[in-house]
Amino acid sequence: MHWIGWIEGPQDTPYAGGKFRLTIDFPVDFPFKPPTIHFITPVFHPNISAKGEICLDILHSQWSPALTIRGLLISLCSLLTDPNPEHGLNKDALRLYRTDQQRYNET
Repeated sequence: MHWIGWIEGPQDTPYAGGKFRLTIDFPVDFPFKPPTIHFITPVFHPNISAKGEICLDILHSQWSPALTIRGLLISLCSLLTDPNPEHGLNKDALRLYRTDQQRYNET
């Protein structure tokens, strides 16, 4: 199954007011395997690659069949609000986030 949707940028973040399109692809053995989620809209973020790949543990090693799509989308919004500076897919965004958060927030 393949879904296309969007999330709104969380308030009080550099993404506020933005609408970010994404795809959700469900494997045949969902919910025992996690869906694959990619951003279609480019997002400058330490944990989101230029290809829209997302570094979020619950989409990989911490997946649980008890997780819901609603919960995943809430986690994505939380990731936009609070990036994980320990793991990054976008090295430029990660470097800027670690060294100059004010400039990162303006980008």
